[in-house]
Amino acid sequence: QALCAGSAMSAENLQQGPASPHGARCTGLHDDTVLTAMPMLYPRADGLGDSCFGSVCAGGTEQSAQQVELLQIRGKAELVVRSKRAEVALFTASAPGLQPGLATVSFIPPVESVWTRRAQAVHEAFMHGWLAYKRYAWGGDELKPVSKSRSNWLGGVGMQILDVLDMLWLLDEREEFDEATEFVSNLSFDKVRAAASTFELTIRAIGGLLSAHSLSGRGVFLDKAQLLGERMLSAFATPSRLPAPLVFVGPGTPPIGVKEKIRKSLRQHVVLADAGSIQLEWRYLSRQTGDARFEEAADAAFDVIQTAAAGMPLLPVYLSAAGQKKVELQQSKISMGAMGDSYYEYLLKQYQQTGDMKYWEKWMQAVESMEASMVVNFTAGAMLGDIVPVSDSGKKGLHRKQDHLACFVPGMLVHGAHSAPAEAPLSPHRQQELVDLADRLAKHCVWVHTQMVTGLAPDHWQMHVDGRLEVPAGGRHSLLRPETVESLFYLFHYTGDEQYRAMGWTIFEAINQHARVEAGFATIDNVMVEDPEPRDDMQSFYLSETLKYLYLLFSPQDQLDLSQVVLNTEAHPLRI
Repeated sequence: QALCAGSAMSAENLQQGPASPHGARCTGLHDDTVLTAMPMLYPRADGLGDSCFGSVCAGGTEQSAQQVELLQIRGKAELVVRSKRAEVALFTASAPGLQPGLATVSFIPPVESVWTRRAQAVHEAFMHGWLAYKRYAWGGDELKPVSKSRSNWLGGVGMQILDVLDMLWLLDEREEFDEATEFVSNLSFDKVRAAASTFELTIRAIGGLLSAHSLSGRGVFLDKAQLLGERMLSAFATPSRLPAPLVFVGPGTPPIGVKEKIRKSLRQHVVLADAGSIQLEWRYLSRQTGDARFEEAADAAFDVIQTAAAGMPLLPVYLSAAGQKKVELQQSKISMGAMGDSYYEYLLKQYQQTGDMKYWEKWMQAVESMEASMVVNFTAGAMLGDIVPVSDSGKKGLHRKQDHLACFVPGMLVHGAHSAPAEAPLSPHRQQELVDLADRLAKHCVWVHTQMVTGLAPDHWQMHVDGRLEVPAGGRHSLLRPETVESLFYLFHYTGDEQYRAMGWTIFEAINQHARVEAGFATIDNVMVEDPEPRDDMQSFYLSETLKYLYLLFSPQDQLDLSQVVLNTEAHPLRI
């Protein structure tokens, strides 16, 4: 008798095949791959010699033997092989360490079919979260997965729907996409009664609508983005030209309480990332509608930031209040994490969108300064510290604290290394330097994941001089942020190195194990305990961004052509 078994083939997919001179024969069906195994361990009688010493021969000919790769020999009677074509007949023969007799053939399907299944697993996870949102929170901004209710923290505009339109399109969920399109068609901002973040509405709502238009070509998305943009223009009517942190998109004059809240925000510091990473969306909106007001408003904000910067490549996270006429830099930390992150991301991506060299030059200057002053090398890769004021005199020091948000930087670096303009090309050595730094920074972020019992990184952490990792009490939660898997996507896209996919799969498995609940996925309260409590929120970016990067990471590299689209900071692709 012949024995066909293996970790990749279930019993129901094995069936007895016709007899052969070499013994019984079985076929295993796995996806679209057929394996015919004859694992008889004695000298061959097909005229090709006594054996295929130390290898596996296929199909009875030397030519077909080249279609099978021996991965390893386990113990005394197990061969692990990978098929390189759809149908292969395997003849196992004497090899070092193998005893004559029966062998177990562990069949590993072609590499891409493994990742196809893993992309499908991400698809399933997305649908689990999406269908829970539809059931319990349809029309709300976000799902509260524990109480099975909704949150309307962005004014009740159906933010989760707007944020996943492009993901539904990429997953080819056309019925779901059509249903979401119908929601957008009927969406009215006249019911809004609260102020919302100008930045979040830009990257999630306008970005989501424009991406859906960019991918599908359906005019309803552009029309609704234009309507929302017109209602948001009031945020830019400030003395400084910086956008107000809050904006009212409802009808007419804001209610008294809302108006006072907006006025108060005009007296508060403006966050660098909020004002410096809205340009992609507003520029795209202008160029698609022909209405220059949107691009002019966003460009004016960028320009006044540059005037205040006076050539400084790295900027503090706080700017003066939008209600103050002259824009000034405020004494505050410099960070690639919270409040600074996407400003630097958009320097590169504005160059990608426009081809204007001023953005590339500013990005390169920022990267060079970051390399010189913020990178801390450890055995487990490299981290990005914050530059913090240490005295009123302006003296600064490096704080070895990193936000998970800063884990986007490796992806930015490898993307930039492969996006250099023809008029200012990077040398092969300089390009490799950026890729190597991206690799070290990404591996630190992944390492932090592995140090937590849940396999999920905390929101922020500190590294001591001796290499010890410390997670402050206020940073032990996980919002299921996308930045690490975002960088793994870019690294795999440009290098083709499977290690980045493997890292991403480990993170995805940890999310599924610890964050999945009956109604979607939940923020984890403490990544440092074995059975963490779920918090009652599912951030809209989990479905729209985290799972999108994982899906793209496990999909073929040509799934999204990065030379033809630019991804905004919410992972919404906009055609260039």
